[in-house]
Amino acid sequence: ALAGANVLVMHRDPGKERRSQAVFDAVQTCDVASKFMVGDITIAEDRANTATTIEYSFGGNLDLLILNASGPTRETNVIGNNELVTTMLPFMKPGAKIILMQSTPGHFSRVTKHTGIMPEAYANVADAKYEGEQSLLARREELETRGISLVIVAPPLVPQTLNAAMLTRIDKTF
Repeated sequence: ALAGANVLVMHRDPGKERRSQAVFDAVQTCDVASKFMVGDITIAEDRANTATTIEYSFGGNLDLLILNASGPTRETNVIGNNELVTTMLPFMKPGAKIILMQSTPGHFSRVTKHTGIMPEAYANVADAKYEGEQSLLARREELETRGISLVIVAPPLVPQTLNAAMLTRIDKTF
C-alpha cells in the first residue's frame, strides 16, 4: 500500500479477525483502493467472490498474490492455494508475482523427517506445507510462460540454535 498498490485483505479464521482488521486499518491510511473480506480459499464460492472483488474493485488487475493461508492438511496448503492461483491467473499480467509464505519446518520437512529436529506433533503440518510448496514449484514453468514469478519466503532461522545449525548444513540453498 505504501508503494501505491491496491490491497485486498482476506481472512478465514474468526480468531484472527483483530489482526486482519489491524492490517486493513493500516492499509486504509494509504492513498490506495482497499477492501476487506472474510473468505476461505478451500471454498470455491469464496474464491469466486475474491475474483469478483478484484474484478470490480480493482479493475481486474492483480499484481501480487500473497499466499499466507496454511493449515494442518493438504486441503489448504495444496488444493486451496493451487485453486486460488488458478482462479487469480486471469487477473495477473506479465510482471505479477505470487509469494508463498512458507514455514521453516515446512520448507525443510523432507530433510528433517525422523531426525528429531522437528516435534512429531508438527510433522503432519510441515509435510502438508512442504507438499503445497512443491505443488506450486511444479507450476513454475506455467507461471513463467505467463511472465509471472513465484517466490517462496520462509522466516529466517534464529541464529546460534541447534535447529539453525542442522538445517543450514542440510540445505545449502537456504
